[in-house]
Amino acid sequence: MTAQMPATAQVAHDLNQVLRTLREHPALARALTDPSATAQARGKLIDSAFASLSTEARGELKVAMTMNWESNRAFLAWVENTAVRAAWTWAAEAGVLRRAIDEVFAFGRLVYTDHEARASITDRRVSVERRQELVKTLLSPTMAAPSVEVAMAAVSSRQGTIDDAVHTYVEIGTELAGGRLAVVTVAKALPSDQKDRIREALEAHLGTQIIIQEIVDPQVLGGVRVECGAEVIDSTLAARLESARRDFA
Repeated sequence: MTAQMPATAQVAHDLNQVLRTLREHPALARALTDPSATAQARGKLIDSAFASLSTEARGELKVAMTMNWESNRAFLAWVENTAVRAAWTWAAEAGVLRRAIDEVFAFGRLVYTDHEARASITDRRVSVERRQELVKTLLSPTMAAPSVEVAMAAVSSRQGTIDDAVHTYVEIGTELAGGRLAVVTVAKALPSDQKDRIREALEAHLGTQIIIQEIVDPQVLGGVRVECGAEVIDSTLAARLESARRDFA
């Protein structure tokens, strides 16, 4: 680990390296999730296979060796999410967690709305490394380093679409910040006082701190759509028109 890189940043980097190695060598992943092997034996395998990694990263993997994994896929998802959690912890330690959450959410919206960029960075016929290099050209040079780490992880993720990965990651970051994510979709940007009222109403309803991310979509035709976990509150005109259409169908 270099003197400039915080321990949590090194863990995030190392676990992403582990993830690449396990995807390239499925037999190793199977050995690490083999229920017939003891946690101690699998821990020794980690020390052998990943000797070059930080002690902290190998420690995280050894924690996983005490768990029973129903599939390699579940184990790999755990490694991925743990790497992302380390990146968010890095952001928190650097005092930029809320900023990083906003930046990663904005990256997700860019990928969602820019169809040409999306096609390029989700094309699995192209190497992950090449796609990550392309993403770096799309990101702001002022983006926080932990945000870049999380964005790079989303490009290589196999947890559904890249949109699914970004949403999962932002939820992880929001939980680390002590709140729940609420995605608010509106026809035009909300004034800060109106956004505060929505946040306060949600916090009173759900009994927890709420971190709002806003999507501006003219197709909602006025009103507000709020998604907070499994809860969806939809008062948009488009939703009311669709409901009326169904009533008269």
